[in-house]
Amino acid sequence: MLLKILTKKSVKEILYLINDNEEMYWGQIQELLGVDGSNLSKVLSLLVKNGILSKRRILKGDSMPYSYFKLTKKGKTALKLYEIGELLDDNQDIKIAVSNADDDDLSDNKNSSISNSYNNVGTESIIVTNSKNINVKK
Repeated sequence: MLLKILTKKSVKEILYLINDNEEMYWGQIQELLGVDGSNLSKVLSLLVKNGILSKRRILKGDSMPYSYFKLTKKGKTALKLYEIGELLDDNQDIKIAVSNADDDDLSDNKNSSISNSYNNVGTESIIVTNSKNINVKK
């Protein structure tokens, strides 16, 4: 399901935009990306529903509340999937280490483990799946 969501139109641009700005409100996203308002609302709702973005609302005077969006941990992991895709598109050798720990730094994590589910890609690359954290190395 996650990959299906990540391939929807404008999702990649939305996630990178929010990541670059830490948190953004709906109007900023629409203005910068120039996407249709109703389509943007649907995509943002889908991303919030699936835990990729978090949403908070702030009242400003008598107007409608501003909805602010921020990447969750799952959203930051989703960005790594785009990075993997770009490396594969460029036929670069990549190594991916995956851990079940909450810490992003695998080298300092004594409890890290690598899943036994993997696929060889190219001559030196390994893709490892079934885990929470993904570190991508070129």
